[in-house]
Amino acid sequence: MYFSFLKAFNADAAELNAARDLVEKAGELLWEGGLLNARIPSWGGDEIAREFEQALKGKRDISVVRWPDDYAQTLYYTRQDLMRAITRKEPELRRLREWAEKISEAVSSPDFESGVAYHDEVSPAEVQQLRLLPALAKRILVSLDVLLKRMARASETSSLDKVPAAAEAADVEILYHASVHARELAATGFSLSMPASDTGAGLGGSQSIGGGRKGVSFTEDQYVAKEIARVFKEVAMIAQGDVAWGQVLEWIRRSGHEKQMLDWYANNHDPRRTSRGINPPPRDPEEPHSPEEVMGLYLSYLNFADRYDPKFFGIGPKGLVQRFRSLNPKDIGYIVAKVDMTNPDITYGHGEREVRIPPEAVLSVEKFIG
Repeated sequence: MYFSFLKAFNADAAELNAARDLVEKAGELLWEGGLLNARIPSWGGDEIAREFEQALKGKRDISVVRWPDDYAQTLYYTRQDLMRAITRKEPELRRLREWAEKISEAVSSPDFESGVAYHDEVSPAEVQQLRLLPALAKRILVSLDVLLKRMARASETSSLDKVPAAAEAADVEILYHASVHARELAATGFSLSMPASDTGAGLGGSQSIGGGRKGVSFTEDQYVAKEIARVFKEVAMIAQGDVAWGQVLEWIRRSGHEKQMLDWYANNHDPRRTSRGINPPPRDPEEPHSPEEVMGLYLSYLNFADRYDPKFFGIGPKGLVQRFRSLNPKDIGYIVAKVDMTNPDITYGHGEREVRIPPEAVLSVEKFIG
């Protein structure tokens, strides 16, 4: 969410900064509206953006080394840096907030309206731009407030599934939903009746929300949705025999965690393991392996890989093969949706940075990303 915020913030800040000359040009007109000092104050936007870019280090997303510890730690320290970047600028932001209120009063005053007729140095298009400046400034301030509250929500430790009262969300937010049926969802939207069970084998199915109801599992982190969709595709390809033992073994050899992965497979997923716990000898990579065996090796790889692991709790290799063997990998991906965050049945879970949404709160599906 930090990268999408920064993109929108930079665009709004650039638009506000570009209006400085116009505000000075229209100084007399705004003075007649009651704004004695029309100049846009220095509000620290450039510094906030610079500190955000430094904290994020120009990466496409926050890097992951090992889930959950290193990922959670990276998120924590990045979040602390971003929160400090905003709170350090609170005095300057307070000046912007006061200015936004004063210019809002000025451009809506009768004296401003009457002055427009004879201040021909300001064009009609520029007058309209002046009228929009209060909303632009307020949008910047609200976006910062919402981001701080979302980061506070992510830091909350006393409540696992309830959104803390202090961590309000915007009325409408962009969230992400990974699913094995993402292409269909992008075309048809969400049914208001939730399925009785989760056939998606992970984030993207139904989960309990308030009042014993079911909700759709969304995430506010696009990286999480992208990585879960990636895992779903790999699982489907393994279940259908399109990814063989040797290919997963090569991933393991390149991972730097070969011993841990192979030991995990031998102890947890190898079907030849005896009831006495004696590990069988290594398999020949050229020997035929069933999709269930390849799936077990893949789960062992994922458990220690430097990747996001969505964790298929309670579902083993056999169950994953059964669930995914008939799916079309081209239908797997994630969707981008606008969600009504004012719905009282929304709950929040930390495990997948997950927001559980009743289907009627999904306002629109914006796109499918496969």
